Amino acid sequence: MLPSLPRNAWRDQQIPESAAELAASVVTRISGALVEAGANLIMIQEEVLPALSPERCAAWASALEPAFNLIRFYEALPVLQLTNGYSFAANSGVILQCRWDCVLCPSLAGISSQASEAASKWSSAALGLALPLETFQLDDSALQVSSDSLRGVVTALRPAILTTAGDVPATTDLKRLAKV
Repeated sequence: MLPSLPRNAWRDQQIPESAAELAASVVTRISGALVEAGANLIMIQEEVLPALSPERCAAWASALEPAFNLIRFYEALPVLQLTNGYSFAANSGVILQCRWDCVLCPSLAGISSQASEAASKWSSAALGLALPLETFQLDDSALQVSSDSLRGVVTALRPAILTTAGDVPATTDLKRLAKV
């Protein structure tokens, strides 16, 4: 029987360099196949991030650079979607200082409380925002508060892309989707 790891133990784990290289290679090959088939936007999704030092973040960006270059070669748009707001918030300082040749699209949950601060720190990447799926399940009063907050963040950051952090549930009311 394997010992169980404490919750969030992954945050302290260093991803082996060989695993990171393999993952980056796979992302590049899949991205290449998609753009060769005619895709004009490739979203690379990172769900959870470990704690990142500036060096680890730079290495991560460097590992993804061949995929971004290939996507841009085919005149498509690379998007790095960071769907876990907590992971982004914990690492935003180093992520925002890193050079990214893509649209960086963090979850609104990780950026809303620091929108004006983030706007002044943003590096070379274009900005996108990923709406948490909970946004589509709020009651009307909570939806109004969320919409007001979203308007403020969009006004402050002027994102190039607004998307969701995952698939919108099929049961989502289309009128609610339009409100959001």
